[in-house]
Amino acid sequence: MRTLILRTAYAALSESLKPALAQSPAAVLMIGVAGRAKRVRVEARALNRASRLFPDASGRIPTTLRLDRQGPAQREAPIATRALVCLKRQGISAIPSRNAGRYLCNAGYFQALAEPCPVLFLHIPPVRAAWRRSASPARKRRDPLA
Repeated sequence: MRTLILRTAYAALSESLKPALAQSPAAVLMIGVAGRAKRVRVEARALNRASRLFPDASGRIPTTLRLDRQGPAQREAPIATRALVCLKRQGISAIPSRNAGRYLCNAGYFQALAEPCPVLFLHIPPVRAAWRRSASPARKRRDPLA
């Protein structure tokens, strides 16, 4: 198993993600923090579009709106539904999501979904949200961050 932490910069996709995907992984699990999320979101697709409204941490914005000029309008994650069921069976409060956003999460997911291996993206709530929750044992079992 290999762990890769990407910088919050569009350049990290070509510098780090692309070489990692070129190593033909057996599967890819991507995790990003969704600032306003209350539950884990299982992303079902990524769109072939970027937003020019949100610069990355280095202050750069994408030069084009399409992530891949020859690519499809979107890429689906065939394992998303099954992953959602598995998370719920484990007591994790998870919901389906059809929008990975228009930031780096979507861009990286779109790139990874082009690979022949299973790929899944989970948006998780920020850790601080777990500290505000009830400390009851039942709540802790359902809270993936507790």
